[in-house]
Parts: sequence; structure tokens; C-alpha cells
Amino acid sequence: MDFINHKDEICHFKRALEDVPYCWKRIVRLHEKIDHVRYEMTGLARHGIDLTPEQEKSSLPMPRYSSHRSLGDWIDELEELRQEQEGYRKRILACETIERLPQREKDLLIDAYIFHINRWDLAEKHGLTPRGLHKRLYSVLRKCI
Repeated sequence: MDFINHKDEICHFKRALEDVPYCWKRIVRLHEKIDHVRYEMTGLARHGIDLTPEQEKSSLPMPRYSSHRSLGDWIDELEELRQEQEGYRKRILACETIERLPQREKDLLIDAYIFHINRWDLAEKHGLTPRGLHKRLYSVLRKCI
């Protein structure tokens, strides 16, 4: 029974490691959305209600709200985006145990699960046979758990 739990933990860690590039991309996109929402909150967005003739002549930016959303709605949306971003950060930090490994083992895991190098090329690169590569990967994964 302990072997099955250990195997599940290894599979979970492998999935988390493979998700790291996606998590980084998602964090960047969420950061861009947060910046956009902050910009919208300032009221300086250039779409929506037309300016009066006096406001159009002004060289200064004119605050105007393009939607009928309250400030509380904007704050709620910002908080939701930040929570989602924090969730992705936690998923990345779950793979933090890799930092304690020797450099050679780090390179092996990164090549296998982040760069998705095929096993024949990976075995050749690290000087192992394909079967030895499999054993080595699982021994390194066990160290991470």
C-alpha cells in the first residue's frame, strides 16, 4: 500500500513539474490583466462616453468611466485576479525541492519534464541507457518527495 501512495506522489510531482512553463505564462497574462484593470479604474480609458467640446480641447487627460461598474466591482475583480495569480505561484513553489538537488540531477529533470526532450536523446545527452535513464529519473523524483 505504501508503494502505491509513493507512486501517486511521484506522478503528482511530475505533473506539477510539467505545468511550470504553463504557470509562468499564465502569471504573465494575469499580470497584464491586472495592469489593464488598474488602468480602467483610473477612469482615463479612451473608450465609452464622448467628451464635451471643452474637454476635447484640453491637453490634459479627462477622467471618465467607460462602464457603469462601481469601484467595489473593480476591486473585487482585481482581488480575484490576484488570487488566481497566487495559486499559480504556489504551484510553481511546489517544485521548489528541485533546488536542493545537485546540478546534474536538476538538469536531468528540467530536460525531461520542462523541455520534453525525447528519452533517446536525453539518455545520450546524460550518458545513460534508456533503461538507466528511467531508473535515474525515478530515483531523482523520489529524492524530491
